Amino acid sequence: MKRSIALKSRGFTLVELLVVIAIIGVLAGLLLPAVQQAREAGRRMSCGNNIRQLMLAAEMFSGTYRKYPSGVHPRVSIVPLNAAAVVQVSALTLMLPYLEQNSIYNNYNQKRDWFDATPLAAGSQSNFSLADNRIPLLNCPSSVDPNRRDGNPADPGSTIPRVYPTAAFVNAGSPANGNWSEQFAVTDYSATLGVNPRLGPTGLNLVDETGHGALSQFASARDADIRDGLSNTIFFAESAGRPNVYNKGRRSGSGLLTNRTSGGAWANPASDFWVDGSSLTPGPNGSWIVSFLGAGSPATSPSCAINCTNGQDIQGAAYPTGYPSTASIGAPIVPATPNPDPLSLRSRGTHYVPGTVGTSEVYSFHTGGANFVFGDGSVKFISEQTSIREFAKLVTRDGGEQAELPD
Repeated sequence: MKRSIALKSRGFTLVELLVVIAIIGVLAGLLLPAVQQAREAGRRMSCGNNIRQLMLAAEMFSGTYRKYPSGVHPRVSIVPLNAAAVVQVSALTLMLPYLEQNSIYNNYNQKRDWFDATPLAAGSQSNFSLADNRIPLLNCPSSVDPNRRDGNPADPGSTIPRVYPTAAFVNAGSPANGNWSEQFAVTDYSATLGVNPRLGPTGLNLVDETGHGALSQFASARDADIRDGLSNTIFFAESAGRPNVYNKGRRSGSGLLTNRTSGGAWANPASDFWVDGSSLTPGPNGSWIVSFLGAGSPATSPSCAINCTNGQDIQGAAYPTGYPSTASIGAPIVPATPNPDPLSLRSRGTHYVPGTVGTSEVYSFHTGGANFVFGDGSVKFISEQTSIREFAKLVTRDGGEQAELPD
């Protein structure tokens, strides 16, 4: 007599199941950082490609006009402030045709400020509206929300005729959104205009040479003006996250109504910046206290050039005429008449028309450094450990220095 034996399949016990889950969790924990690093490496490469395209556009501009693009501000040159021809236009705006943005460029009115609401022709968009167009190439994938917006820079005290879309924008203290209007599309890249003279041998002696960079707003540069060589001179740098304020990886303040940089919009020439440096000290709850030129007694030594902050916080002041107290920026020096050499007075917050040159600094959301593009089109990722003395050598265009960068 044959007996059939029923074989029963045995399942996992609870202990075995928990062990398997634990193993999977450990493996996922080991793999996740590698995946995140791989993604960031891709984003950083894409970011580098973006900034390289800016240099290519600047080269094509130079090929057409025999000079590099230069943003314009009132009273940066010897032209009187009330001259209607002196308007605010950014270098990025001039480069639009070489960034495949012909539609924006062809409708842009270069005889009006970048936030002016007068259309170039009937039925066309105004500069104010055009500046609202986001240009993906100008946003680094590693940066924060690419749809963030910079605010309204209306200056009711200016003698330059300007037109705003509504009465709400006439007064910078009361634009559409409470007391800050988030209107204009931003850029994570900016031209480096030069190195603040206060950092030089006659000032804090933190750098060997100061002065103009390749894309200074004081005068358009040609290849012959870049005496340090195109391969040794930075043209564009990352300055990400603006107009929000970021200090060493942490956002500062409670929002744009109370904390913001001066600059951030791609159409705003104030988004370009002079290298001023900063210094950091630990604050409460893991925050950072940032100091700039002129703060404290003796004066702060702003020895950090990369990734400490993306710019001085103008603390919700009326843009562009308001700044923090002079205790944190140094006593303002505003001449009554234009000076043919405004470089001698360059310092944070002491420009001819307060706010027309931004408060930005070099900053990225990459680990360990930031992307820069040089005049020969090469993109270099420079360590945040680089001293301001060595970094300044790469920004000035005719100092004759040789920079020594950390490995």
